[in-house]
Amino acid sequence: MPSPISLRSLAPLILVALSGCSAPGCQRAAAAEGPPIVATGKLGDAPALSTARRTFLAADGSVVAIEKDAVASYDAKGTPRWKRPMRPSEWVVTLPDGSVMVNDREPNDVVALDPSTGADRWRVRIPTVPDGMAERAEAATRLGEGAMIGLEDARFFRVDPPRCAEPEKTGCLALAFALEDERLTVAYLAATASGDLLLRESGALRILSPTGEVRASIHVREGSPDVAMTESGRLAVTMDEELVLWDAKRCAGRSPVEIPRRPNKLYVKGEGECDGCRPPPPGCLVARPKLGDVRSAPVVLADGSVIVATDDEGVVKLAPDGATLWKKKVGVFGELHLAGGEVLALAEGEKEGTTRIVGIDPSKGDVRWSRALPAEVGTIIWGTDAVLDANGPWILAGYKSNVAWLRRP
Repeated sequence: MPSPISLRSLAPLILVALSGCSAPGCQRAAAAEGPPIVATGKLGDAPALSTARRTFLAADGSVVAIEKDAVASYDAKGTPRWKRPMRPSEWVVTLPDGSVMVNDREPNDVVALDPSTGADRWRVRIPTVPDGMAERAEAATRLGEGAMIGLEDARFFRVDPPRCAEPEKTGCLALAFALEDERLTVAYLAATASGDLLLRESGALRILSPTGEVRASIHVREGSPDVAMTESGRLAVTMDEELVLWDAKRCAGRSPVEIPRRPNKLYVKGEGECDGCRPPPPGCLVARPKLGDVRSAPVVLADGSVIVATDDEGVVKLAPDGATLWKKKVGVFGELHLAGGEVLALAEGEKEGTTRIVGIDPSKGDVRWSRALPAEVGTIIWGTDAVLDANGPWILAGYKSNVAWLRRP
């Protein structure tokens, strides 16, 4: 069913440059020069319509990337290390032994790859349904010392890596639970601090126990929401193009909760509605700050505060209760990334058609440093195609296939 029409859905990020650093007070030249670019490279094409994180950056600067018809690795100089032709799903999970777990859709196996060589450490076939159809692993997450995968038909399997490495593979994939009469679409799976599962998919956000009990459910009218979690179980969710803060523990119940539409928002009447939804119970809805349209996934700090980029206000920091702590007119797009005590972001460059990466002080919102990215990165039009990752001293930044490696001292 089509999503409600909004101005941002018609042209999500094409007008980013118009709302960036043209406003009074926008920070540009005052920032120090950032970490040097030590290498550039070109990844393979991303999977079609990919909106998932497609890279894993290791502490040595090497990268494992999900590509259109392969899983590939590059060293910190941008040189290809290995390439495994396959049709991967759009997720990567790192296991306790360092293996990189992916889904090879043909012949529909779960595979653990050696990150240094790309060789199989183990491989196991995903169980088919009774009619013999193969269902790909739509989402996966690290869970304890193993992992959990969710299939398109809403079956969820625990992955026990040590058993998967044994010749007989008994108990490698064990059915944990199944959601009745459902199919997962545009799904994302993550483990919460309490050991539950956060399942995000098109139109819904749910907290599930490891055995499938629905702890809480939030209805989302448009698309698949971006979400960040705090240690206490609170959620910062970009839904219906706005940021909403929830306390999942107080949203308990199988029936999904729903909030009214934002005033003055353009939508198609009747689209995305939920007949069985209920209003949020007391304490469930923490805050719904008036920020305008949100253009990035939220970042949650250790104290429960939230940082997000918006079309109207620039970059904003909110207290755990939703109160605004600061606003800065920094024209960023794509995702934000918390690393090394600062928030990394991609922003429009000093010259038209260029892009830069900035490091933002999370306590005050000031831009600590700025580094222009190579010309081949160009202007980022679609934020979902931006590449931004960090691990140890290394930062990976770029757009679509063109990326640069930066190294902190």
